[in-house]
Amino acid sequence: RSEKGLREGLAEVKKLEIELKGIAPHTVHDRKLKQDLMGAIFVLKAVLYASLSRKESRGSFIREDFPQQDDLNWRKNSCLTYDWEEDRFSVSYYPAG
Repeated sequence: RSEKGLREGLAEVKKLEIELKGIAPHTVHDRKLKQDLMGAIFVLKAVLYASLSRKESRGSFIREDFPQQDDLNWRKNSCLTYDWEEDRFSVSYYPAG
């Protein structure tokens, strides 16, 4: 995991999302499958975006470009929100309890 790799992953996921949006389901089963895949893509985009925002390694989340845990700057909780109108995620931080 690195910024470059996370950004490449996000670009690939966005391509998949565009491709999937262009597919018209023909059956109820197809519609359900498309909804499930769109949900999975949404979650994956959220994970990638949140991963890009954290500039450290912590626990099982190891970044090649930030290999050290940085308690001074990153010992906090991340809160990811999504703006449906702007179609984008944002991250805010709260003190760790």
